[in-house]
Order: sequence, then C-alpha cells, then structure tokens
Amino acid sequence: FYRIKIEDPIYLLNHDEVRNAWIANYAQKLHVSDGEEFKIIYNKILQALADRCIDNEEIIVPCIDVNNTISNMNLEEAIEKKQFQLDEELRLRIEPVKDDEGALFIPFFTSYEEINKGIMPNTRVNWLVKNMIYDAYYRDDITGMIINPFSDKITIPKAFLKNIIDEVEANKKTTANIS
Repeated sequence: FYRIKIEDPIYLLNHDEVRNAWIANYAQKLHVSDGEEFKIIYNKILQALADRCIDNEEIIVPCIDVNNTISNMNLEEAIEKKQFQLDEELRLRIEPVKDDEGALFIPFFTSYEEINKGIMPNTRVNWLVKNMIYDAYYRDDITGMIINPFSDKITIPKAFLKNIIDEVEANKKTTANIS
C-alpha cells in the first residue's frame, strides 16, 4: 500500500510563491521586449528554472489519475484524517497542452490562478521542477515546456531544457567534489 499525507491547503497555495511570482513577472516583461533585452530576460527565466531544479523545489501540477485511484476513495474521510492509505498503486501523469500548431508541451504554472485559466485535470500534486524538466526533455511526444500556457505563455524548446539539465548535472558534480 501507499501512504500519502494531505498538506495544509494554505501551505500548498504559498509554496514557492516568491520564485513563481518572479518567473511570472519576467514572463510578462518578455512579451514587451525585443533584441538584447529579450535574451537577458529569457536567460533569467532559464536560470530561475535551473535554480529551482538544483534546490529540489516543487510546483503544483495538474495531473491525470491514470488508474482512477483517487476517484475511488473517500475524500471526506481523507481530508478529515489529513492522510489516507491506498491499497493500489497511484499513477499520475502530467497532461500536456497543445500550442496553435498542435505541438505538445509540458505546462509549468506559476499559480493556481494560471492553472484555472484553462481546462486542466483537477488532481493537483506537488511535483519536483527537476522532474518536470527531465520529463519534458526525454519524452518523445513532447516539444518542450510552456510557462503559463493560458496567458503570458513562454515556450522553452528542448534545446534550452538540455541547457538546464546540463547545469543541474554540473552542479551535482561540483557538490559531490566539495563533499
């Protein structure tokens, strides 16, 4: 069986709020900039994502409950006890979003408000930013990652995700050498 703790909703709402707001702010600025300023802001967003990976930070992600484990449980009882036990495996999958050309992207939302601007699965879980980036890079059906796909959307192609992964891996080696 699998044991999962239900987090306090206030904690989930404020989780990584500062860095998410920072990314959202730069996403808005990116849409009104060009040339060198565009490159600087885009690189700041990529660096913020890399930092979140290195720091093992999480983000709230809408997911699909692949085998309907959550829908088959008593949620009122789970909320009351603040934890629950599953008798079967919980399999979750991040639902990709399509761009105007039909390409699939892993969505990265900077707030609940951004998630609610579109139609997304209603199962929300904490997911490591690093795992999202690795998933977006290594999945063959995915073109990249997209930040806030229903508003100030910013696409991050696989080539840039690879740069983030390289930085995370280099940081692991540096940290291992220091220890």
